[in-house]
Amino acid sequence: LNAFHTNSKVCFVANSTMSLYKKILPNMNSLVIPNSVDSKKNDTSVKSTKEKLGLKENDIMFLTVGTTTKRKGQDIILEEISSIKNKNHKYFFVGAREGDYLDGLRKKIIELDLKDKVTLVEETKDIEKYYKAADVKIIASREESAPLVSLEALSYGLPIISTKVFGLAEQLEENKTCLFFNHSKKGDLAEKINKISTDKKLREKLSKNGLLVIQEKFSSNRQIQNYKKLLNN
Repeated sequence: LNAFHTNSKVCFVANSTMSLYKKILPNMNSLVIPNSVDSKKNDTSVKSTKEKLGLKENDIMFLTVGTTTKRKGQDIILEEISSIKNKNHKYFFVGAREGDYLDGLRKKIIELDLKDKVTLVEETKDIEKYYKAADVKIIASREESAPLVSLEALSYGLPIISTKVFGLAEQLEENKTCLFFNHSKKGDLAEKINKISTDKKLREKLSKNGLLVIQEKFSSNRQIQNYKKLLNN
């Protein structure tokens, strides 16, 4: 609170986050400047990247990126995909960090007989190859502000299945760039996974729209200009 009172303006990355603080400081001079990324779509290396990850041509790769924590909801995904029998679905969890939660995920993978479907990848800076190989991004977060992982997925032209919490609802749009699911509703994520995996035209539409949204709303140039305007006012 002292930090807020010593600044003339406070900048947030999402309206939903800003609204929480406005309840504490209703007269605060605040604004929102979203996070940004630039388009990184590159079709030429997708096939070879998939092969390097041990994927077959007809496999559909679902990618989840984020440190393995309850907040990120990797356990939700495991529970949901256990009911899906499609052998061509492959799930990569990038961001495995040693700890009790990861141990629980490993145990659940064995219990649910998902060893052939799920790959745990430790935290790495070499994230690009996973985005290039992926067909769909899953975001199962129970809490978020305005994450970069969603924007990164859009920048690589990935259709997204996501929860609709806080800033995610501002970054993504139902049936335009993503399919939303209710993480508290059993079977909802599995339903969305089945829908997106069997509808190639839907995946292509979400992918195309995602790239356009990055250019129109979340480009680094737009963010830079917004911060320049902020500093000059």
